[in-house]
Amino acid sequence: MLDLPVLLQSFYALAASSILLTNSIPALRNRFVSYGKTSTGSPSLAQSTEHVSSFGKLLDFGATLTVPHHYFSHFYAVAIGCAFFWGWQIPTHGPMYQLVASYSGRERTMGIEQVVITWLCFLAQAGRRLYECLYVQKAGGNSRMWIGHYIVGILFYSTMSISVWVEGISVTSLPFPSPADWKQTQLKTLPSLQSLCNISSTVPPSNLSSDS
Repeated sequence: MLDLPVLLQSFYALAASSILLTNSIPALRNRFVSYGKTSTGSPSLAQSTEHVSSFGKLLDFGATLTVPHHYFSHFYAVAIGCAFFWGWQIPTHGPMYQLVASYSGRERTMGIEQVVITWLCFLAQAGRRLYECLYVQKAGGNSRMWIGHYIVGILFYSTMSISVWVEGISVTSLPFPSPADWKQTQLKTLPSLQSLCNISSTVPPSNLSSDS
């Protein structure tokens, strides 16, 4: 059976490996890795024999497929949209949540509080980066990035919105507590909290006098 968490982990490992491989090959690094402020412009390899080859021409053409660098903000807009989408699907056990759960059969270790915290952290990080892209870090008008970076970025944040909670399928599949259930839980904890606050009353007077 297809295990979605393992598939997501494999995707991240493959993406990282492809970046390392591309960066280790000059012909690919010069064309596809540098972008934005680190870009040296369109590759110019007129003096190289590779440039006149069919493969070199194909690489040159691929390097021309770019998008404006300010599209970087799309990554975080997608991340925020996905975060809110799953924030709705998980507690309501919507159809997309059911689909993800059907491919996550193994027992996981995340608790419900971890699911909530990681979801909130992901949303806060995406919101912070979107704000920075729109109001702090203004890209130059001619700055471009390769379309492959753009596609991978969209895929990364789309899948990350699932990865931050998918290990908690075993707890999110349970019915979420209603407001009445939360109130009952709080009432049950009151006696223990009260006993904790009044713990000093259980200390013998002799011990108090000896400490003083």
